[in-house]
Amino acid sequence: MNFQNSPQRDAFEVVHVDSKKVSCDGGKGSAGHPLVYLNMGSKDYVVCPYCSKYFTLDNSNNDKKIKHKHD
Repeated sequence: MNFQNSPQRDAFEVVHVDSKKVSCDGGKGSAGHPLVYLNMGSKDYVVCPYCSKYFTLDNSNNDKKIKHKHD
């Protein structure tokens, strides 16, 4: 994989999720950002435009995945 052209290269944090629809509030309390809802569309990742958190689709049975209620 060529990381120079990958959106993951500049990402602050990688989060493995089980849904193509995710939400992000920055997760830093008062230093966070407004809640945004993001959709991966045809890709298997999406990057938050505020904090650059990289959400990637993980279809494995990993117990550490974050579950989102708004599918």
